Amino acid sequence: MKYIILAAGKGTRVLPLTLNTPKVLLTLNSKVTLLDYQLNQLIKTKNCQEIIIVAGYKIDMIKQKCKQ
Repeated sequence: MKYIILAAGKGTRVLPLTLNTPKVLLTLNSKVTLLDYQLNQLIKTKNCQEIIIVAGYKIDMIKQKCKQ
């Protein structure tokens, strides 16, 4: 199964937190980012074959996070 994570928005409703960081890279519980949480949940499913991340705002930061 293919999954799509939408991560392209600027996150203006959570300003000023998103001035320098995309919303999906904000940390939850001071440990895990929102993107980490979403990826971990999808990977836990038995039928996850492909995960597509649609990104726009600060895409370079998201790409860097995915390389880790």
